Amino acid sequence: MTAPSPAPAPVAPGRHHLNSALLADGGPQRTNDLTLERRGIRPVPPEHRYGSTKRLMTLWFGAQINPTTMFVGALGTASFIGLGWEWGVVAIVLGNLVGSVTVAMLGVIGVRTGSPQLQQSREAFGRTVHFPAALTWITQIGFEALESIFAAEALKVLTGMSFYLGLAITFACMGIVSVIGYEAIHLFQKVMAGVLLVLFAVITVKTFLRGPHVIQHLPGGSFEGGFVLMVAIVLSYAISWGVCPSDYSRYLPKDSSTTATFSAIFFPMVVGMIWIEILGFAASSLLAGLSTMAGVNGIMGGGTLGDVAMLAMFLGTVSIMMVSDYSGALAAQALGLPIVRPVATAISAACAFGIAAWLNTGSTGSKFEDVLLLISYWIAPWSAVVLIDWARRTKRLQWRHHSTILESAYSDLRAGWREWSAVIAVVVGFVVSMPFSDTTTGYDIAAAHPATKWFFGGFANHFMAGGTTAFYVGFVVGAVVYLGLLAAGKSPAAGTDLPVKIAVEPSLQPNGAE
Repeated sequence: MTAPSPAPAPVAPGRHHLNSALLADGGPQRTNDLTLERRGIRPVPPEHRYGSTKRLMTLWFGAQINPTTMFVGALGTASFIGLGWEWGVVAIVLGNLVGSVTVAMLGVIGVRTGSPQLQQSREAFGRTVHFPAALTWITQIGFEALESIFAAEALKVLTGMSFYLGLAITFACMGIVSVIGYEAIHLFQKVMAGVLLVLFAVITVKTFLRGPHVIQHLPGGSFEGGFVLMVAIVLSYAISWGVCPSDYSRYLPKDSSTTATFSAIFFPMVVGMIWIEILGFAASSLLAGLSTMAGVNGIMGGGTLGDVAMLAMFLGTVSIMMVSDYSGALAAQALGLPIVRPVATAISAACAFGIAAWLNTGSTGSKFEDVLLLISYWIAPWSAVVLIDWARRTKRLQWRHHSTILESAYSDLRAGWREWSAVIAVVVGFVVSMPFSDTTTGYDIAAAHPATKWFFGGFANHFMAGGTTAFYVGFVVGAVVYLGLLAAGKSPAAGTDLPVKIAVEPSLQPNGAE
């Protein structure tokens, strides 16, 4: 006679449990394990960690080899920037070096906690993590939609198919990989890193054989403003990756070297972005008056080389889209939506497809992109808050050597002084940075409402000839406000700072209770 199973251990009152499907523990067990990844935002247990930091190199290099990165470099010769060749290259190099530092630092946290980027920021934000999670999901879907347009245009030039059919094929190819999940993305990026290296090398040689075609710098004070603005544009593109690096490092063994993890993210990012942005910078004037894909095809002289270029543009776009789609789905789960990751990934892709189709119906693409760039200034103060919170915990718990799974990585904390301090720091950092920004959307709002002209780029336009320092200001202000509020929270009037909460490994508790 079989003995009855023991009753489940009682759950402590007041503990919040997410939907069991949301916390499903199904995830890859080894490198190139292409079974459907069901695990969402729950931390990866130490016994399920595997792989080497070296695999981050191909992922972060491959993710930069795409037409979106090329377009960022092409902005260097826009009339409102107008840098010459030498100073344009300097701006690209400098912006990428500075912008990639925070991304690599944030990626290290994923190794230590085993959690996705937005969910691990719950340690600083508590329940208010819904605020940055919502912003991340929206912006990831938006950029995914914009990126897909490049791929659809490339297929149209390559085969003559309609834009909408090309769009459908693009999302189908991207969706297959991103729905499978973590290992499928790593494997695809590993293959694409080599393929795109060859394809874009051909484009680079062909472009430079014709010689760099750039607009020379503008006379007078506009040069300084243009240089500062170009550095900021490049930096903003790099730092925008900060919402997701831990999504792709969380399965690595928890004792992986901090230096190796940082290097495997930082250097491939910098090399990839500098190369492709300089390529776009060199080819920018050759693209004038043409759609980006038709212009690239023209540079290659059409024919076989033109087809090679279009294939590279298509594959490069699919490569970056799957990263946006996968991370957007994890942000949606951090937002609290009770859906499993594969479904969240499919929903994000469907939303992005609808937006991309809508953008093609009129001349709204540039406006939509301007709005996304304007709201992306929140990422700088958010990064400051997360890094400060991580530094404080590392110092107090010595996680550099002893990492653990965080209770708040899979359960809600009450929104107290510390959590609201994080939100306030992000909001204040964003608001204070606006006068130091220079965006088309901000300019249009100021033109329509003169009372807002100092808020939208007043300092940048009046004192820096349009050069924006908003990301630096947002990061510094966010950090100062957060530290100030934390210090105030330790006073008797505001109450003491919340203690750090550590969870026992779920696998060590009866019946997997948490």
